[in-house]
Amino acid sequence: MQIESLGDALAAGWRVHARCLGGVVDNTRSTAKCHYQAELSLETLAWTRGRNMPLVGLRERMMCPRCGNRRVNLIFDPPPAAARAAAQ
Repeated sequence: MQIESLGDALAAGWRVHARCLGGVVDNTRSTAKCHYQAELSLETLAWTRGRNMPLVGLRERMMCPRCGNRRVNLIFDPPPAAARAAAQ
């Protein structure tokens, strides 16, 4: 089974992690590169973007909540049972 949309990923039990690719965080006295990362809720993404949202177009719609950078990397993590089944 191919996973192509948020609804497919949600039904299959996938997880998704986001990582900022180096925006600038402005502290009170200095600036630093942002390396913020978090696990995203696929259920919330399906509520806000729709179950038919393709996973391919999701990255362009993301923005780092800490620095506002639009260069964000998404890592999709299938459940362990799906990974074993795909390897066979």
